[in-house]
Amino acid sequence: MPERFSPDDPREWLNRAQSNLAIAGTRADTSVYLEDLCFNAQQAAEKALKAVCILHHIEYPVVLQQRTDNRSRRVRPKISIIGPR
Repeated sequence: MPERFSPDDPREWLNRAQSNLAIAGTRADTSVYLEDLCFNAQQAAEKALKAVCILHHIEYPVVLQQRTDNRSRRVRPKISIIGPR
């Protein structure tokens, strides 16, 4: 198991990205849906990008919010450009 870091530490997000990538690489298990593997690959990419944003102090948009009825909904980010110009 990888070392745990605080959520504001980019190493924690890289660890989580590597974990998702490891799950995505389990194609040998035929009981796993292909779309679930793709989801984990997408999550790995997203978490790696979040680590880069945290490292460089770049604000990143939240695109999924939890509602009070425990259903998620997508929201449009309120920023048009991420990072300095």
